[in-house]
Parts: sequence; C-alpha cells; structure tokens
Amino acid sequence: MSYTETTNDINELSEIVEKYKDKLLDNIILLNGELGAGKTTFVKKFAEAVCSKYTVSSPTFTIMQKYETTANPIYHFDLYRIESIDELEMTGFFEYIEYPGTIFIEWAEKFDIGSFLDNFITINIKQMENGKRKYFIEIF
Repeated sequence: MSYTETTNDINELSEIVEKYKDKLLDNIILLNGELGAGKTTFVKKFAEAVCSKYTVSSPTFTIMQKYETTANPIYHFDLYRIESIDELEMTGFFEYIEYPGTIFIEWAEKFDIGSFLDNFITINIKQMENGKRKYFIEIF
C-alpha cells in the first residue's frame, strides 16, 4: 500500500504521525531523505505520539538510540556515518532488528536495508518550497 502526505509546517507532521501511528507501531521503518529533510523530526513526533518521556535527538554519532515507551521500545538508527556492511554488523544492528519494538532506520538506502527484511515500511521525505514536506509512505 502506498500513501502520500504533504505538510505545510512542522505542526502538521503531528497529525500525519497520529494518522499512521498504528501502522508504524512495532514495525521497521526505513526513513529516507536528504540531509535536513526531517527524518529525526519524524521519529520525535512518533515518540511523542506513543508517550515517550525522552527527548529524541539524532543518533548520528551514537548510531543508535533506544527510547522506552508505554508499549515496546523505539530503536532509532542513523546509518549516515557507517561506511560498510561489516561496520554496520559490528554495531549489533542485525540483532536489534530482530527485537520487538518500533525500529526507525535513517539512511537505510545506503545499504539497501530493505533487502534484508521481509516486512517493512519506507518513508521517503522530500523537502519542498517554503518549508513544506512531502511524505511518501509505502508498506511492504
């Protein structure tokens, strides 16, 4: 299934997250988009929607952040700095994607992460003019 959503500003993102929250919960979500497109902001809005008590920040330097929620945890990966599949494997990434929870993976396209998964959701974020964003959501 495919969906397309457009936001005029960041406040509208909360509405989109709320609309798709149940579809995203306990799934693996591959987040793609240019630097600054809003991948981490999407994770932040999702965490707020499922009552996370943590402040979500980009895991660019830590590679992975874990956020406990009232449901299963949220695992948030940022693969931007990872250079190879071997390096990715050394982080424990492939073990984490087997854990129960909602798993967001930024820059998943670097390693074609979808090819390692049976079921996943892809969200491609495109920056438009005047702060608008377009979200292309595909559920596999």
